[in-house]
Amino acid sequence: GGSLLCVNGVFAGASFDMRGMPQVAIGRSARESQIVFPSAETQISRKHVQIQFVEGENCYYITDCSKNGTYVSGGVRTPTNQPYRVARGTSLYLDKHGRNKFILQ
Repeated sequence: GGSLLCVNGVFAGASFDMRGMPQVAIGRSARESQIVFPSAETQISRKHVQIQFVEGENCYYITDCSKNGTYVSGGVRTPTNQPYRVARGTSLYLDKHGRNKFILQ
């Protein structure tokens, strides 16, 4: 299964195991997200991004659900509201400044 390692930002040093979870959402709303950021982190949407690990393809699909965007390695902004395929090892950023960085392991 997949896991998310936060290397920068609010959850720096934390690892989130996705085994047994079809997908994980990151955001400020505890109702809509499994990884919940403090409400003061206003650059992060209530449901910012949804992440799915696909075992059979050994890759991730990330779906940006935010206003401010979700970015991957190289500063590429992912499309809004449509799954975007990325390889294991990809860095994921919750804003264009590179704060709140996760590595999709």
